[in-house]
Amino acid sequence: MLLRAFIFTVKLWAAMWFIAQWIDARLIAGMYPGSKGNVFLQELTHLASGSVPQGYKRMILNVLLMALFIGLPLIWTGMMAWIGIRMGGELGQMLSTTQRGANSSASASTSIATRGKVR
Repeated sequence: MLLRAFIFTVKLWAAMWFIAQWIDARLIAGMYPGSKGNVFLQELTHLASGSVPQGYKRMILNVLLMALFIGLPLIWTGMMAWIGIRMGGELGQMLSTTQRGANSSASASTSIATRGKVR
């Protein structure tokens, strides 16, 4: 069961990375219209127009994408680990409660059976 949860967690990373890649493509196209995401073409356009290169846009975009590509899977994995720990604790508590009930019923049936033999 633990292995299946781990495999599910890791397989969902690919979906998160696909979504992050889609967001990356759309953000670059939105922040730098007309250059189709080409960094070299963006810098040439800014230099040709006489404006100062806008490195802060690229820096903000890189931080955001790092958070999407690395942070999102880390948060997901942490959530799944937390859920697994909580479920393990609950299952352990349920098993101990069941075991106590089984032990008490076994001792009660044993005492009834031994009383029946004595008479």
